[in-house]
Amino acid sequence: MGVSLLDGSAGLQLTPMAELLLNRNMTVGSEFSINTQYGAPLMLHPYFKYHFSIRGSQLKPYASAGPLLVLNVPNGPCFGFLLAGGVDIPLTDRVYLSPNVLFGPVFGYGGGEYPFILRGFYWGYETYGLSSYSIPSATILAFSIRGGIRYEI
Repeated sequence: MGVSLLDGSAGLQLTPMAELLLNRNMTVGSEFSINTQYGAPLMLHPYFKYHFSIRGSQLKPYASAGPLLVLNVPNGPCFGFLLAGGVDIPLTDRVYLSPNVLFGPVFGYGGGEYPFILRGFYWGYETYGLSSYSIPSATILAFSIRGGIRYEI
């Protein structure tokens, strides 16, 4: 759970996740995020994570990377690639406080065709016409700072 900044606006983010330990330093995982910004987008982010070892320390810094699929946005879905980094700070034997910074580009955000009605007069008759205008999609930079409690089974 955390606060996210997406294209200049702040929102709350709930992100249940699961990870599978491949060895002492490598994991693969997936996040499913629900966000309060831009029509409550749903984000699916599978990733690869590498934990760095610090000799004599209980802190476990890490870096991760993986693709992103965003649903429930205007004219979605959108795709992106996210990079992250953080540190697992031990609270007890298997419980960690885990702040995380996540960022990366999201491609194809927004855009689409929007209709509008033209009203006018032709030879004394009131007329209406339907037209539309296009708004191009944009690439945005997603940025998120999160903190969570992590429990290792």
